[in-house]
Amino acid sequence: PRRGRVLLDESFRGGGSSSPQVVEYGQSVTYGSWVCSSEETGMTCRNTETGHGVFLSSGRYEAF
Repeated sequence: PRRGRVLLDESFRGGGSSSPQVVEYGQSVTYGSWVCSSEETGMTCRNTETGHGVFLSSGRYEAF
């Protein structure tokens, strides 16, 4: 991925294409009950129904 953005693979979003979606730093996207927010420190995806989710970065990940 290019620096300054986070890419979400289409398969994560349930589509059939392999084209990634670019999510610029500071933006959020919603897929059903999931909200993913992109920041310079990494991406946080949270299920709005359960409150569970994951933080992902190039150096670590943390499930909650």
